[in-house]
Amino acid sequence: MKAKFRITNPDVAECTLIMTMPLAAWKKLREQLTDKYPSWHLRSTITQLVSKAEYEFESEEEFES
Repeated sequence: MKAKFRITNPDVAECTLIMTMPLAAWKKLREQLTDKYPSWHLRSTITQLVSKAEYEFESEEEFES
């Protein structure tokens, strides 16, 4: 059997991008993004990432042993 694969409408194909950067670079990228579609969605996601990272680094939880 032979088969050929071709995407006929790339605009609707789902894509995944994994990026690893220092937190400072994420903050700089966030500031460069606009509040317009679709940038606002990425900006919002980066804001959540930064907030969670800063919370983890800055929180001083006490543990009982």
